[in-house]
Amino acid sequence: MCIRDRFSAVYSESLFLLLSVGGVLAARQQRWFLAAAMGALAAATRSAGVLLLIPIALLWWDARRADPERVSFAGLGAALAVPIGLLATCVTFAAMGRGFFAPFDGQQNWGRAFRGPWAGIVDGTSAAWDGVRQLLHGVPPPLYFEKAGGDPMAIARHNVLLWLTLVVAVVLLIGAFRRLRPAHSAYALTALLLPLSYPVGPQPLMALPRFVAVLYPLFLVAGVWLSRGPRWLGVLVLTISAVGLAVVSALFTDWRWVA
Repeated sequence: MCIRDRFSAVYSESLFLLLSVGGVLAARQQRWFLAAAMGALAAATRSAGVLLLIPIALLWWDARRADPERVSFAGLGAALAVPIGLLATCVTFAAMGRGFFAPFDGQQNWGRAFRGPWAGIVDGTSAAWDGVRQLLHGVPPPLYFEKAGGDPMAIARHNVLLWLTLVVAVVLLIGAFRRLRPAHSAYALTALLLPLSYPVGPQPLMALPRFVAVLYPLFLVAGVWLSRGPRWLGVLVLTISAVGLAVVSALFTDWRWVA
């Protein structure tokens, strides 16, 4: 599913992005109760939201070091309150008879298994290379990679595009460490390592754009670079985005699956 569809259809990305940005902004303004509430709601929306305790805790630590007399331990409490949202979700699933660990057990249905943070990078790169070979050769046989289901040529294109998403995310992550505060870059790093540590067997980087789309630090860096770069680059990026939006919107409204 394309990113635009994830933000406009009934998916969790748009709500999670709103809550995560709102929680971090509240922490920057030292509105700790609001930061705790929005962070917990974000963790209830998506299990990965529990990682928001990292930027909230680091922002509190920065504020505490700058002015220890005025900044209380409420900020630390706000960070520690974030996992309550995920806990509430797990309790709800348990009360419904689906099991306390249902949000995590469901990932097994997609073939996800923990293999360490580098497994996704290595396997994703290998899948992308096999995808390039498949696209250059054409319709199989031979089949250059383990079939993930559906049209092998379509899967090959997906693997290549997913790997390009990873490359762009890594470049923006490096920019985040250079230009943003540690609270934001540390959050982006841990949130990116999460899907990379749980690759999908036949398509290691499956759904990576969904994880990247809600990492606000990466887009902050992209916005800074575009604002300081040549005007033609910004126009080019906006033009490509507009054309892509039009294409995938047409496909989506025609009940096509775009990924």
